[in-house]
Amino acid sequence: MASPSEMHSNDLCDRCGSSLTVTSMEVFGTKISLRATCECRYREMKARERRARIADLHESIRKQGLEDGLYGRMTLDGWECRDASCEGSAKILECYLRSAVFGSRNWLYLHGGYGLGKTHLAVAALKYLCIENQWEPLLVKWSEYCSRIQQSWHNSDADSEYDLWRRAANVTLLVLDDIDKRASSEWTLGKLYDLIDYRYVRQLPTIMTANRSLEALSTYWARTEQMQDLAKAIVSRTIGQLSAVIEFSGHDYRLGGS
Repeated sequence: MASPSEMHSNDLCDRCGSSLTVTSMEVFGTKISLRATCECRYREMKARERRARIADLHESIRKQGLEDGLYGRMTLDGWECRDASCEGSAKILECYLRSAVFGSRNWLYLHGGYGLGKTHLAVAALKYLCIENQWEPLLVKWSEYCSRIQQSWHNSDADSEYDLWRRAANVTLLVLDDIDKRASSEWTLGKLYDLIDYRYVRQLPTIMTANRSLEALSTYWARTEQMQDLAKAIVSRTIGQLSAVIEFSGHDYRLGGS
């Protein structure tokens, strides 16, 4: 079968007035001409597809409850630069959002004390990248995720462990919130390692929040020899895929500190 060829038609597009392009090819000795097309119609089709895709992504955000309550306020515009530290965090995030692409380091790690805005910026980044890059998003609160897996063992009506794992592992953009909030065990660390390793190998964009720095996590999680190995492996893979780190400091804004 010969490669397709293109030639201009004498007909004009009824929308933009340009000459229509006719694509023809030879199939088993028979020449076939496809319907004349115009670039403006192609652009319109792509625009419709983009609008439909963005509408689907907005619906995904809504179904996850990220447009309700406090989550609804977690946007880039909703971030309050209360001091120089907040301004610095916003600048690092801005650089990360501009550089986050497939096939390169595209992970973000946010850490610091309570009530400093880690989750706010993580969710804001999720919403931005979801629409701007058309990436399917998922927010996973780590403690809740582990609990849902355990509940699935005894509840046939709940999502299965495999379904929970598959969605978190394969979603385009994953936010793992509070990875060090749940009491660590070999089981929880093993689950986190599996998830981190899967996404690391495939270079899938991932954002994590924690109270502790990556260096501190290795010590915090190392209660047994097996946990120490898992902790080192998790930290190593995270560092290997990191694009940016944001460290938060200051007073817990929920307590009215200044």
